[in-house]
Amino acid sequence: MLSRRIAISGLLALSVILLAGCQAGGGVTGDTAPTAFSGEDGAPTPAELMKQGPLGDKAFGKAGAPVTVIEYASLTCRYCRQFHLTTYPKLKKAYIDTGKVRYIIREFPIGRSAAAAAIVTRCAPAKDYLQLYDKYLVNQKQWTGQEVRPNALVNVVLQMNYIMKSYVPEVF
Repeated sequence: MLSRRIAISGLLALSVILLAGCQAGGGVTGDTAPTAFSGEDGAPTPAELMKQGPLGDKAFGKAGAPVTVIEYASLTCRYCRQFHLTTYPKLKKAYIDTGKVRYIIREFPIGRSAAAAAIVTRCAPAKDYLQLYDKYLVNQKQWTGQEVRPNALVNVVLQMNYIMKSYVPEVF
């Protein structure tokens, strides 16, 4: 039977070995050739970052704004929720509404519940997307879970000022 001391020592030793492999790029040589999707340093080019996905972007603010901010968010992420409730309103007021920033939301669903909620927000009319997105984040604790709970997802939609049943996919 292993003692706690031996188990902890073994984990520490394994950690040191793994971290040693991470030095100097973890064995990746610095002479990798840039791809068509990256610059000389291997980072994506601005043009590549600005390409829309197959579903298109949800963009807010002036199209010709000097700065574009792209948010990759999951509707089940508590940090995304915190950002949306505390920081986003200030950012919107000071920069998006004044035409200084164009703000793009790209869904990055983590788990099936987030994917289902993202599908529902995409089914809403374009003018209601941000309001429904906000509802899902504000009410996150009511509908998130290990399993997709269709009734809970629909209940958030029904909290909108008008009934959006016709915009909820039939799978729900």
